[in-house]
Amino acid sequence: MNRGFFPLAVEGRRLLKKECGSALALAAVLYYAAPFLLPVLGVLALLLTGFTLFFFREPRFLPLEPEAGVILAPSYGTVLKTGLEDGRPVVRIFLSVLDVHAQYSPVAGAVIKTAFTGGKFAAAFRDEAAANHRNLIELSMENGETLGIEQIAGSIARRISCPLKAGEVLVRGGRLRLIYFGSQVAVYLPAGAEISASPGQRVFPCRSVLAKLKSAGGDHANSA
Repeated sequence: MNRGFFPLAVEGRRLLKKECGSALALAAVLYYAAPFLLPVLGVLALLLTGFTLFFFREPRFLPLEPEAGVILAPSYGTVLKTGLEDGRPVVRIFLSVLDVHAQYSPVAGAVIKTAFTGGKFAAAFRDEAAANHRNLIELSMENGETLGIEQIAGSIARRISCPLKAGEVLVRGGRLRLIYFGSQVAVYLPAGAEISASPGQRVFPCRSVLAKLKSAGGDHANSA
């Protein structure tokens, strides 16, 4: 989680610096070449800054402490579909351009590996998006089972940020990083997990319940 004074993802801070530098350089040129365009530049710079602050916002939150075996959502968004894919339970979450695009670890565990795969650039809400540019993060949970979280780029910016390395240890709510401008997150659950989320449901990172592991037994926890 971002605990700085202003809740903005590090990717947004970097982009703001570039935008400010470019705006100042262009303003210097216009001051001598076409000063009448300076007000236009000012308005455009404010609009761009506002969009950057909005898109890269990273609201603070406290992760829930769920009962054993409960898998929480890794991101904001809307559940797109659930079901079995190659025999493994999967929950797919769509993130519109209005959603916060940071992802968080829904469990405590260690990074086994990350694997980037190049692909298409279909709209993130379409079934074909499963073959888009994507980055798979495999986590070893405390019970020894593996959880997969896949960041899938959409058709607009087509960029994924994930600096994680194998062996890194994550707490629940730890940053996985970010996908730019409209995207999808797929959660690959251990075999036998019972999915409790349903298509159309709004989810929130480390607060909404997606599934319960078979090994945990018992009843489902209620989603946040």
